[in-house]
Amino acid sequence: LDKLKALTVRTVKVKSDNDQAEDNFIELAVEQLRVGQVFKVALGDQIPADALICQSEGFEVNEAFLTGESDSLSKTIGQTIYAGSFVVAGHAEAQITAVDGQTRISQMTSAVKRYSWHSTPIQKALTGLITVLTYVLLVVVFVMTIRQQVIEGNQVDLIKQIAAITATILPEGLVLAATVLFAYGAVQMYRRRVIIQHINSIESLARIQWLLVDKTGTLTENKLKLDSILTAPGFKKSALNNYFGHYLQTSDATGELASAYFATNRRPSKISASMAISFSSERRYGAINTSQNLIVVGAPDKLSKFLNLSQKKWLQVNNDYLAAAGKRVVAVLIGRSNNRKNQLPKSLKLVGLVSYAQPIKPTTQKTLDYFRNRSVDIRIVSGDQPRTVKAIGQDLGLVDEDEIVITGKQISGLSRRELANMVKQHKLFARISPQQKAELVQATKRLGYVGMIGDGANDALAIKRADIGISMFKAADITRAVADIVLLDDEFKDVPKGVALADMIITNLELIGCLFLNKVIVGLT
Repeated sequence: LDKLKALTVRTVKVKSDNDQAEDNFIELAVEQLRVGQVFKVALGDQIPADALICQSEGFEVNEAFLTGESDSLSKTIGQTIYAGSFVVAGHAEAQITAVDGQTRISQMTSAVKRYSWHSTPIQKALTGLITVLTYVLLVVVFVMTIRQQVIEGNQVDLIKQIAAITATILPEGLVLAATVLFAYGAVQMYRRRVIIQHINSIESLARIQWLLVDKTGTLTENKLKLDSILTAPGFKKSALNNYFGHYLQTSDATGELASAYFATNRRPSKISASMAISFSSERRYGAINTSQNLIVVGAPDKLSKFLNLSQKKWLQVNNDYLAAAGKRVVAVLIGRSNNRKNQLPKSLKLVGLVSYAQPIKPTTQKTLDYFRNRSVDIRIVSGDQPRTVKAIGQDLGLVDEDEIVITGKQISGLSRRELANMVKQHKLFARISPQQKAELVQATKRLGYVGMIGDGANDALAIKRADIGISMFKAADITRAVADIVLLDDEFKDVPKGVALADMIITNLELIGCLFLNKVIVGLT
């Protein structure tokens, strides 16, 4: 398993000693990092070591694994970032101050195993069986000792009898069989392009009763394709192209939104611009400052409150139409430049909407049908807007036209019991924050064995809390690190192969268990 994990080894971009290099950052494995080196991280990356920030742009981190608090924290030059936290907005360069066992998280968890261990039903059954048989053995040994004293038998014979009955009652072979079968499953899964990060995870696949699935990158293709550009009244397409292009080039020139947009549209001439608000999964919008304007890009429903009545109406009509067709929609707004960090002016102007198509993966329907035939309850949990999530759900045959989509606002403040009831009654959840995803997973565990599949940094907490967490290979570093299973080909279709193999392993273990119990009964009689 350790060798297989090398395929998913985490790397980080570190400043090279070669100043003449065109790109003076090189990729190193996290284990190769040393104090004093400078690395850079961006949205979705996990912080590899404790470090002091040298440069930052709209940089925010989530330290939930350290503090238990889910709120994002702004970090600026001179502040410390800690290994184990992950980036939720912006980017930064930082100089390492501590690595390995010297980091804060290592000192906090020095007595804890590297991975939190989820005991599977078979492991719990084996533990319970061995515990019961141990007590039975103690009783039998006590009776044999008393009997030997009464008949004044040979002590050597007593020791031989105790050794024999111990070998008969304690099922060492059953434990060995379970270990060998789990290991066999891990190797077979790798041949199916699936990496098992914990040896017991193969069994968990067959135990799934509730499956929570992220939409983007899991049910749909990873690559975006530009669908349409709609300009608001009073603006031309050239203006929208300039505003949106400037934002993309300043915020993330190589990101998926930018790559898909510039594949069919020209790049505007470069201008002086700086990040005003970095995009994050919590805010769902970002902004840049230019010499003339503040350019804001983000989710239409999050930005509509900054518009006047007529623009708000135009936005709602067009956004609803595009979202109902399953498109991913972003709104482009402008306002006056300002120096107030993480704060927008009260009034903005709508420039237009840009929509992207993200088609459903060809194998998704067949995979979902496989789980439904196993009586697994499937729920889509997404950060996207309700109409888009509903369109995907309908296309996959999970829901009909009358299905109600539950939003993050509706579940905010609910208890776990209430959340569990909500999951039981509804199949689609939209505009769900990363923390709410984790809470939904935790609540669903009241209903049965829970699996969570995702790929974004916003899925990491939910995957960590699930009974079995599954990640795509191209997922954010933090998500892949905490997952129990990693899909090397980023294909949801690979999961049923693992389930079939897990069924076979469980069946064989049950047969072997019956043989060992038969041996114990015969030995005792």
